[in-house]
Amino acid sequence: MKQPLVAVALCYGAGVILGHFVEGPLLAAFIVALTLAVTAMFLALVRPWLPPLLLLLFGWLNMSTRQATVSPHDLRRLIHDRAQLLTVRGRLTETPVQRVVTRNDSEQFHTRAEIEVSEVRLARGDWQPAAGSLMSRTPGLLSSNYFAGQVVEVTGVAL
Repeated sequence: MKQPLVAVALCYGAGVILGHFVEGPLLAAFIVALTLAVTAMFLALVRPWLPPLLLLLFGWLNMSTRQATVSPHDLRRLIHDRAQLLTVRGRLTETPVQRVVTRNDSEQFHTRAEIEVSEVRLARGDWQPAAGSLMSRTPGLLSSNYFAGQVVEVTGVAL
């Protein structure tokens, strides 16, 4: 057996792909996974068949928990999957990165930064709590005064 973890990776990957296309109820999936894991520990008869099923289920759970909107303050619930003008307040997760794009023999600079959002103000609204991450792309170069962990306020269009 030259590559013993190929089957493990295939089972887990199949679960991730399943989770991408099928959103399942998280609580029920956790209960089923725990029940199967306990069953595999105590029943030797089904032990050979349950690990592949558990790997598939864990891959599905991993993808489902990342895509699920659990918090009532989740940005995806507040923005409603449409482009709109908003202002966010949050913390920079890392120091902004400067990029150069060359088009038609001219250089264009922009800065990218990931923001862990704590509050959001939608168009003509008040500040409300929010949870989530946004990637900001700003034309031009920012000064060196921006660094990881700093609280910032950004206004723009969320897509």
